[in-house]
Amino acid sequence: MEVHTLTYKLKLATRPAKIFIGIPTGWVKEYALLYLLAALRGLDYNPNYFKVVFAVTNMQDKESKKFIRDLKAILRHSNFFFKTEVISTKITTKDKKRWGPYAAVIKNIKMLRKKFLKEDYEFFLKLDADIPPLRTTLQRLLALEADIASPLLFQRPVKAFCMGSNQAFPLVFKHIWTLEDLEGHNLNPEQKRILTQAWVNLSFTRCIHLDTNWKTFKTLRGVSFGAGCMLVTREVFTQIPYDLAHIPYSGDDTLSGYQSEDLQFCQEALAKGFETAVDLELHCPHLCMDGKAY
Repeated sequence: MEVHTLTYKLKLATRPAKIFIGIPTGWVKEYALLYLLAALRGLDYNPNYFKVVFAVTNMQDKESKKFIRDLKAILRHSNFFFKTEVISTKITTKDKKRWGPYAAVIKNIKMLRKKFLKEDYEFFLKLDADIPPLRTTLQRLLALEADIASPLLFQRPVKAFCMGSNQAFPLVFKHIWTLEDLEGHNLNPEQKRILTQAWVNLSFTRCIHLDTNWKTFKTLRGVSFGAGCMLVTREVFTQIPYDLAHIPYSGDDTLSGYQSEDLQFCQEALAKGFETAVDLELHCPHLCMDGKAY
């Protein structure tokens, strides 16, 4: 599939691409806010051609209300050269039933996607609040000329995903287990739970860091990856909703953990013929509450 039409390429040859930066967040990410704002201010990109929109989860508690109030005040008094905006979202019981532990992030991204499609931006950068972009991130991702592009991001060590390893691992995957992998087997609920959890581990150990040659490449294409810093073309977001609608949440974190909304998004895009790419030489830090970065 062509990434851009000829007309579109000619248009971008005369000016920078217009980028909508959507950041889903909430008060639990407050620890990373100042780092994120400093990184956004430092982007080496014409500020007339990008906009930053925060989608804040409002849990109707005092922490959420204070975070929204403080964020708006910071943006109002910081004199950024680019446009900024804050929208708030409420998570309903229906949202929680449909998306389980992913409800907040999916609801926020859906709101951002809806706003993006109503405006005239050509690219959507989905950016996590705990991943400050590097100065040249936008140029590097655009240069990949992919429908969905990402820098190299690392996940903090999670015992369930790393088979007991204490090493951070890159959020890039060649194969993701799905419900279809369990079909055809006469399993009782406990067997299914154990196998699913085992396959969670296996799917995460199938990421690229186990291939000793991966560091010799500059880019990887045709893979799935986390959406911590994901540049998406308008065409992709027009055709693919950011959802988990056809994989219902089971109510059990163990059973729901084999899949996540960002990896499913990549898989659906690949299935439709879109191209994905990761710049392995562009590593954006992943900040954690304990002060560490991966």
